[in-house]
Amino acid sequence: MFYFREDEIEAVTRFSASKTAHAMAVYGRRRAGKTQLITHCKYTFLEHEMVYFQVSSGDYIECLKDFTSTVQTETGEDTILSNISSFKDVFVYLEKVMDTGHIFVIDEFPVFAKRNSNVALEFQWIIDHSLKKHKLILMGSQLSFMKKQIYSDAEPLYGRFHEVLHLLPFTFEEVNTLFPDFHDAMKVYATTGGVAQYVAFCLDYPSVDEALSHLFFNKDGRLFSEADNLLMMELRDLTSYKKILRAIGYTGKTLAQIASKCGVDQRAVLPYIERLIELDIVNESNIVLSQKRQVKRYRITDLLFRFTNSFIEENKSFINIVGKDSMEHILDNQFNEFLGVAYEEIIRVSLMKAGIRKEIPFVAKHIGEWFGNVSENDTWHETQVDVIAYDDKNLIIGECKYTNKAIGMNILDKLKLKGQFISSGDRKKYYALASSSGFTDEVINAKGKDVILIHGTTIL
Repeated sequence: MFYFREDEIEAVTRFSASKTAHAMAVYGRRRAGKTQLITHCKYTFLEHEMVYFQVSSGDYIECLKDFTSTVQTETGEDTILSNISSFKDVFVYLEKVMDTGHIFVIDEFPVFAKRNSNVALEFQWIIDHSLKKHKLILMGSQLSFMKKQIYSDAEPLYGRFHEVLHLLPFTFEEVNTLFPDFHDAMKVYATTGGVAQYVAFCLDYPSVDEALSHLFFNKDGRLFSEADNLLMMELRDLTSYKKILRAIGYTGKTLAQIASKCGVDQRAVLPYIERLIELDIVNESNIVLSQKRQVKRYRITDLLFRFTNSFIEENKSFINIVGKDSMEHILDNQFNEFLGVAYEEIIRVSLMKAGIRKEIPFVAKHIGEWFGNVSENDTWHETQVDVIAYDDKNLIIGECKYTNKAIGMNILDKLKLKGQFISSGDRKKYYALASSSGFTDEVINAKGKDVILIHGTTIL
């Protein structure tokens, strides 16, 4: 089944119909659904015929041979193609002999472009000089290579793409559409990150718990070693990167905390973290409205990596022996806390969208979390606020609870106490409580002009 992707289909369709656009880049992490998107478009409604080719070899000659064979099979062009010795000459030839325009798709372009230093230059020439009737889509899962070619002005293909499509995972709302039970959707989203094929895997089982036990807690499970496989596509020294990811876990950590857990100097850790940020696996937490200089915190944003490095990596031996029955013992009571971190991130996104839908009083232009000191019972201590959303005139201070209990007034009172110590200027303050299990009657009665209640992701 093919789900969602309306905007992405529109982008491919627009590219196909354009009279001036000749090259497009499509990139995204492995299993995001790039190939499925393009083949779906191929067999539905494109202006041009499409020739789809997937690179399976890093060898230039082998790749060229396979490409020309695919072109001959799909277009019926003559055997002269078999004797052409470069991609450049193939496209020049096709431009001359083919009457109608085609879209040529080269999937996993980095597989052979990285091994052959002149390939990117060759395709620069192809895009600049030999695409008149025809169009070209270059696709890739190796994010660092694709991003450099698209966005770095030092690379040959920079500025050559008329359309660029970064295929992202499904949103939580989309996952919730496929898994209507909120808690099922939370489990799927927080473990797969919404990556299309991983989500589809979960649909194959009678229940989400059964899906997770087979996919992750099974040495032959399709997601048991997926994080390692993704790292191997991009990196060499897996040991150091895996150690750092384990050290970060599922909550934000400072550089000092990460270095301490790894047993190395902070300066030795930073280049690895910067590389993980480049690969969209880690980011810097967005800490806002602090009166003092904040120490940067780093968090694993790729949820598959977050789950794997929190629960699977250190338990692989146990899983190898026990199998899927290990899941209950490994997750235990910690899984709800893990889900709670993902829930906070979901609520931050939901609040920004809620402003656009006019479900809350303003559209938040900035969003993040807050760390700072508060005084409680004559004692100062550091605390965190899960959600800070604001514009120039308004501020939401929010607390998220992923729990099986209804939130009571004590949580709202503590949130308002924290709000006294947040530097808000002249902004009007609102307090938001988000709960996976609802609220007590007392809290519901407190809902008013300055108190926003969110049950799941629905604003009451």
